[in-house]
Amino acid sequence: MKKLNFKRTFPELKGKGGKINFNQESKKISLDFTNPLVCEKWIDSIHKSKGIKYSYGGFLEDRSNFFKEHYNKKDKLFIHLGVDYVVPEGTKVFLTEEAVVKDIMFDRDQNGGWGKRVAFSIRDNSAYLLYGHLKKEIRLKVGQKCKPGVLIGFVGNLKENGGWFPHLHVQLMTKNFLSLNKNDFKKIDGYAKKGSKLIKEVLDPTKIIFS
Repeated sequence: MKKLNFKRTFPELKGKGGKINFNQESKKISLDFTNPLVCEKWIDSIHKSKGIKYSYGGFLEDRSNFFKEHYNKKDKLFIHLGVDYVVPEGTKVFLTEEAVVKDIMFDRDQNGGWGKRVAFSIRDNSAYLLYGHLKKEIRLKVGQKCKPGVLIGFVGNLKENGGWFPHLHVQLMTKNFLSLNKNDFKKIDGYAKKGSKLIKEVLDPTKIIFS
């Protein structure tokens, strides 16, 4: 397994991490994946079986099996637009790029919402970087210019992160992605329909996380 550098984003993590495909793993067992507590225990068992402490994955993953009973099925929103970093609740999350805070939002929807979410512009406003499912305590302010190493926040629990198992959702988007969402950060979703124009406007954020 390739050695991954999680330490710039999650400097407090200890042990080995690895990649997981939730949709493929979900086909191996019959569980209620709409229940975050069930998901958390299931993912812990996968970690143990792979000999890892935490994991990442999900970029452009088709989660039609994993979410077959999820509310996303109504609109067929199965393509995951970011990367999920499954790390313990309360894990500190640090910025790895120079960035400007563009939006801070607390989504009160506890049935699959964002929880606390922070969006940044990076690389001379050529792209946007979003961190979701955080704890409520965010010390940043909209318009703030940030250097690498700034504390973004903490990974939230299911009572404040939108009702999910503890994880960090990171999404890297082009400027056109935002324009397709009427230049409104609050309209951004982490999932899209198969064939959506949005899919071509997301980039793999692992190079930023692991750089």
